Amino acid sequence: MKNILKKWYVRTVLIVLIVAIIALPVGTWYVERPWPQLNGNLSVAGLNAPVTVIRDARGVAQVYAQNEHDLFFAQAYVTAQDRLWQIYFHRAFISGRLSEVVGPSMLDTDRQMRIWGLHRIAEESYPKLSQDAKTILQAYADGVNAYVATHRDSLPLEFTITGLKIEPYQPVDCLLWTNFMALHQAQNFGYELYRAQVVAKLGEKAAEDLLPPVLKEAPVIVPPGNYPWLTAAQDYAQKLGLPRTQDGSISMVPPDADNYAWLRNAGLELPQGDAMTDFNIPWGSGAWVIDGKHTVTGKPILASDAHLNLLVPSFWYEIGLHGGRFDVSGFSFAGVPLIPLGHNNRIAWGYTLMNPDVVDLYLEKVDNNEKPTKYLYKGQWYDLKDVIETIKVKGQADVNLDIKFTRHGPLINDMIKVTDKLQKDWPDTRSNDVWASDQPIALSWPVFEGNTVIDSALKLNLAQNWDEFRAAVRNWETLSLDFVYADVDGNIGYQAAGKIPIRQPNHTGLVPVPGWTGEYEHLGYIPGDMLPSYLNPPSGFIAIANNKVISDDDYPFSLTRDIYHEGYRIMRITSMINEKLNAGKLLTVEDMHTFQMDTYSLPAKQMEPYLLAAVKPQNDEEAKALDYLKNWDLRVETDRIGASIYETWYQFMVKNTFSDEMIKNTAWGYQFPQKAVMALAQILPDANNAWFDDVTTPDRETRDDTVRRSFTDAMNWLNKNYGSDPSQWQWGKMHTVRITHFALESVPVLGRIFGTSTYAFPGDEFTVNLAYSTNFAYDSIKNPSTGYWVWVAAQQRQIIDLSNWDAMQAVDSTGQDGNLFHPQREDQTPLWVAGKYYTVPFSRQAAEKSAVDTLILNPGK
Repeated sequence: MKNILKKWYVRTVLIVLIVAIIALPVGTWYVERPWPQLNGNLSVAGLNAPVTVIRDARGVAQVYAQNEHDLFFAQAYVTAQDRLWQIYFHRAFISGRLSEVVGPSMLDTDRQMRIWGLHRIAEESYPKLSQDAKTILQAYADGVNAYVATHRDSLPLEFTITGLKIEPYQPVDCLLWTNFMALHQAQNFGYELYRAQVVAKLGEKAAEDLLPPVLKEAPVIVPPGNYPWLTAAQDYAQKLGLPRTQDGSISMVPPDADNYAWLRNAGLELPQGDAMTDFNIPWGSGAWVIDGKHTVTGKPILASDAHLNLLVPSFWYEIGLHGGRFDVSGFSFAGVPLIPLGHNNRIAWGYTLMNPDVVDLYLEKVDNNEKPTKYLYKGQWYDLKDVIETIKVKGQADVNLDIKFTRHGPLINDMIKVTDKLQKDWPDTRSNDVWASDQPIALSWPVFEGNTVIDSALKLNLAQNWDEFRAAVRNWETLSLDFVYADVDGNIGYQAAGKIPIRQPNHTGLVPVPGWTGEYEHLGYIPGDMLPSYLNPPSGFIAIANNKVISDDDYPFSLTRDIYHEGYRIMRITSMINEKLNAGKLLTVEDMHTFQMDTYSLPAKQMEPYLLAAVKPQNDEEAKALDYLKNWDLRVETDRIGASIYETWYQFMVKNTFSDEMIKNTAWGYQFPQKAVMALAQILPDANNAWFDDVTTPDRETRDDTVRRSFTDAMNWLNKNYGSDPSQWQWGKMHTVRITHFALESVPVLGRIFGTSTYAFPGDEFTVNLAYSTNFAYDSIKNPSTGYWVWVAAQQRQIIDLSNWDAMQAVDSTGQDGNLFHPQREDQTPLWVAGKYYTVPFSRQAAEKSAVDTLILNPGK
């Protein structure tokens, strides 16, 4: 969030002054008033029987209930104790209702969220849920409302600052967050827009160079083999008239593209405004599971972490649920029942993003571009469907948003059009994608048809074995995931899950296609039981890191052609595991710690030799810098000076290699980092590759010219911002993390108060311990002098040893409690930065042994 109404600032200053003026005891009372009661007894209307809530030193609750209604009622009540603001702010944000609170400055954000229609999708999905799921959602909503009913006079400070109103929490509100999570995956349509304009302005070969597929040497998750689901998928593909395997050689541009004319006339991009700025490609994750025959305990060990936007409080909320059919513990989301990530008493699971291509863009023909009422399809005109969204605006009249739909989805031109500001700021806003044409464009997304993933999550929490686990995720309709699995019987497995379109053979999904011809319609969705899976591999482990799922030569359906991550992390993870196994060593939980925190840079290993070979020192400072590089161990740790020099050189190398062509051809947008690293790596062996030539000069520059220029730029930048002594250029001085508040970060004074402290942070975009930072080669929103600000990393980590559920290791990036100044608001952050973990109890005996607080919730009137 980058724009918050200035009135918030005024109100904040007044609050700060009042607190400062009032006597300390009164000020302390005001701050601590929203803090939850954690001990003793509470009378809570709506419960049927007493519920025991046992919290450990981190404030993580294990909830013990005598029936399932009370279990999920209490889950909501306990979560509201710690995260009430987060629950209600997320609801307002996702529903497109911030203008009600803030005023007209949030209109663009609300418009975008209304076009996506996440609240509409939730309302349409709710009737499709099982009665079991509806009962749980109702209990959860009742638990939130029960807490609010007795705490309206002690709400978190954010409610006072923003004026956000408390309204009854509804069962349908519990579905909003899963829609929002799915929205992040839908952002891959920015790939299509960027690629299309590169094709139109620089040619198809340039697009292939700039947006290459995954590294060929990177392993796929599911190796070649004879699998029942694969045979079924191949047979099903033949019934649809598709070939038995994919054809990766087909042109990215459809044959009726009329020599790219329709692309050349379209301008292309997605402005990443307030709502969409941070919801793009960086999301990832890492996960692996080791067979018990290779562990010291003889049982599987499962490790995973989720790479998400760093915000305070964290998206994740740790909790254990024990009652009725449920005995499960792990990470939940505020405002949503059940446990999406963790384990029960029989199985454990983790996941990463699968990153399939689930979105398609269709260019449409309408009867009137300015005021369309009909669209053309297969020679006939059809009425556009109109959805009117009324946005209430604080201090102003309501705004009615008319969203028009074709059979493919909503027309999204208002969301991706060029603005005067973008034109004025060019080329500094090249990180914003724009569509400069009035050619109507519709967005197709499976979630528009509904999202009933809560039913899948319910089955997942109850699953007791591999078959039940697979059945649980067979109809997973939200964010598409790669699951790793383990059970107490010693089985380990992998399962792909998601709702993924089946495209026609001539439709790659790489660029927008004509919607009026009917030639590019989907053929349905890949059946869940035909998605790739893998049980008990001969290798003894399964590792995933957003890498390619299966070879195109084996699988008939296209999961995606280019939005997997590049492959460096999975190669490193696989290498570390194999190194241990090949040495005959049994793996431990401590090994999992080491793997998750690894910062060895495979791209640096690949690229640094070109830097050292081309650059000859021109002065003592450059000689010292090159010595640091030569002696660098290729680990991107906070104390490494070689890491700082390499990383800065790399940023300038990307910029100096590709930006001149982009700017000359006014190709808005930029290579996403996972593509830029591959694009540069694949051309570095070719010293005279045309991309190294600076098209703004009369000379013909070579690779070594660009390498030297980039080194000079890096030295100048480091010298200017960190002094002339290379011994002071430690990576941690420029690569830092300060976790920010979702709503208040941009408000003066408040942003600092509500954010965390600043920490030196290791890693980069391509290390296993991933740290995705805002930096000058990719983004224009940050002053380079402030260095690299880390905004996506492993928001949580978990390691589960199936020999002992009470030995689970976990850590969150912030803390359990979201209330300002609460001791458990950011108590885990220093440990998270340092790569340390807590032990999480699961059994009642272990929970009581580690108990710091015990609260009894009793039925009340």
